[in-house]
Amino acid sequence: MWDNYGEIIRYEIDGSIKNIVVKYINPDKLVNSNKFNKNVSHNRKIKSYNIEINWYKYYNYLCNDECYTPKMYYGNSSSKEKILILEDLFYSGFNNTSKNYNISQINILLKWLANFHGIFIHDKANNLWENGSYWHLSTRLEELNLIKDENIRKQSYKIDEALNNAKYKTIIHGDAKIDNFLFNKNKTKVAAFDFQYVGKSIGMKDVIYLLDSFLPQDIIKKNESYILNIYFQELKLALEKYNKNIDFDELESEWRSLYTFAFADFYRFLLGWAPCYAKSSSYIGEIFRNTINKI
Repeated sequence: MWDNYGEIIRYEIDGSIKNIVVKYINPDKLVNSNKFNKNVSHNRKIKSYNIEINWYKYYNYLCNDECYTPKMYYGNSSSKEKILILEDLFYSGFNNTSKNYNISQINILLKWLANFHGIFIHDKANNLWENGSYWHLSTRLEELNLIKDENIRKQSYKIDEALNNAKYKTIIHGDAKIDNFLFNKNKTKVAAFDFQYVGKSIGMKDVIYLLDSFLPQDIIKKNESYILNIYFQELKLALEKYNKNIDFDELESEWRSLYTFAFADFYRFLLGWAPCYAKSSSYIGEIFRNTINKI
């Protein structure tokens, strides 16, 4: 696990439950080599593990086959250790990773996100992150201060404000990279795991992070309209299916207008955390420049 905070182990046991995954966190044994302030980084990680347990205890059961997640068999948190015992997705048929991009697979992933966001639209997200995603500005001020350009630092707060002031919010996964999804054998269904940064925000934050983790920049740019259309088509169906009384046209208009803000917000994080990945020549670099110029 990240910075040796614990371990994740798969067990095969007798009885009705054949396989389980145990996520065990023991902060006392950590070896932290992070370049950022240990206390800030450490506290953020510990909070993320507590929030993940809250997710599985209070929210996870609301998910369904359209946004499949592992069942929790046991969860407990104390000052000394945190334990999660979960369904083994591999044993449940989700044993296919997808490292090579494929537009048809993006459709399946977007359907998962749309159903997830549809179920939790306007949820108060109690006991989760107030602002979902692992790069949220309020939790990443150290990285922000490493950005030398003062104007970018100032504009970053305005981008954050625009996202925070959205009328329509849902619970987002918060770390919706392709590595946190598993496909079934035929790659017709997908399941997600790793809910340490789950919390309230706009659905676009999950969408942009999924795209950035899975598709080359030129493919994102070329297929952007198609991708967003698929997501909003699936979201509309999900909201109808779950009987959500939402002005969908207003929601879609707001979230589309904040799509570039969500990308710019993530790029801001990269600029401070890992500048080598924040290439100004990239498409999201272009989005970032255009966004801060129009604020």
